[in-house]
Amino acid sequence: MECFLKARSVAVIGVSRQPSFSWGRGIFENLIGAGLPGMVYPVNPQADEIAGLKTYHDLASIPGDIDLAVIAVPVGQVRGVIQDCVNKGVKGVIIVTAGYAETSEGKELQAELTNVAKLSGMRIVGPNVSGIFNVSANLDASIVNHSYLRDSPIAFICQGGYAINDLIYHGYKRGMGIGKYLHTGNECDVTCTDFLEYIGADPQVKVILMYIEGLRDGRRFLEVAKRVSLNKPIILIKAGRTKDGARAAASHTGAIAGSNLIFDAALKQANVIRASKMELMLYLGHAFLELPPLKGSRIGVVTMGGSWGVVITDALNRVGLNVPELSPGLQQRLRALGMPYWASTRNPVDLGAAGASMWMGGWIPPAEELIAADEIDGVLVHGFGQSGFMGDDPSAGLSIAQMEGEMIEGIYDLIPRYGKPLLVCSYFSESDSRTIDLITGEGKRIFHDVEDAASVLGSMYTYYSRLSP
Repeated sequence: MECFLKARSVAVIGVSRQPSFSWGRGIFENLIGAGLPGMVYPVNPQADEIAGLKTYHDLASIPGDIDLAVIAVPVGQVRGVIQDCVNKGVKGVIIVTAGYAETSEGKELQAELTNVAKLSGMRIVGPNVSGIFNVSANLDASIVNHSYLRDSPIAFICQGGYAINDLIYHGYKRGMGIGKYLHTGNECDVTCTDFLEYIGADPQVKVILMYIEGLRDGRRFLEVAKRVSLNKPIILIKAGRTKDGARAAASHTGAIAGSNLIFDAALKQANVIRASKMELMLYLGHAFLELPPLKGSRIGVVTMGGSWGVVITDALNRVGLNVPELSPGLQQRLRALGMPYWASTRNPVDLGAAGASMWMGGWIPPAEELIAADEIDGVLVHGFGQSGFMGDDPSAGLSIAQMEGEMIEGIYDLIPRYGKPLLVCSYFSESDSRTIDLITGEGKRIFHDVEDAASVLGSMYTYYSRLSP
């Protein structure tokens, strides 16, 4: 598999002479822009030079060995290029071209690719893929713009690709990233399970994300996943769960979706975490990467309003977590911070009812009382960003933003001190609140949906509780 992730010589077949976007030209430019410490060979039979680099008319004219070839030519030309790759002794091939098993007309063409891989020993990823990247190796053989890649110990293995672009671009501003990305597409040869086994043994990778539409060898996948999940969380989103979704998957990658209930039960046995939606994948990955384990189900909640407290409690209960009533001693310590008798300290802890004086005192003391208590396993704090909206008076808004920002920083400092997970939530987004914009720009996690925050904590509890003997 190293020919895909650690290639030092890459040929791109189908590089357009025009700088306007095409698959081959886009991948070629990303390979150059990422600074691959090796050779990149553009191949175009009608060009002698592209972007200042000598261009080859075919693979045979390229001097030296080729680790990886990326094929981005029309489907009718792929057969000949594949044979050229075999003749050249190319180790691995990525086929970007679509029009194979995802269509009724292309199934036989894909079977030919599978046969070539078996007979030649050359490994093939695809067809119908957007590419592969490995940030630590300066390898971007994908359509994801190299400027938006952030290295991290997170790998993403997926059968579908374009949605991952959106996640990467969304995460970039928020300090989130994927270190290794492996798009398997139709899987004529290399499968997502093959990459899972390889990545599972990669010491650089700490968390694995997966997007699956269907599995051709479910038993092997579960055997590999069960072994890998002992040391690395695997977070998976299974598409094609509904009747219409399964039909869409078949026309996307040719995957055949099986029973959702059976698949869900099998994932539980392998301790694979099933994500509820695509938008949560990066947040889940970074939560497992950045937060201490959630060792119990008891969550302490600090809010700026009783209604939010009820909504958050319901959300946590739905994912199997508890919001227990706090002991009299802990409630007494919270009262001693300045909370009046009418403000709830039972859990959730309602700072809004405590009035402006308590709010000005900050979330840090009550959050610390909760996270330090033996009766609480994790904490969720909600209510930041209600002031300092974009477009408000800059002098007033910025001072509030700075004050809230300092409190959020202080809350994050509690995590390493007490070794328990803590999530910060705000109803407002970066465009609504100057505070949230500043904090997320520094790479801090702020959840805008309490259901999402609850889902992250629930996923963490599920994974770590299954690891326990």
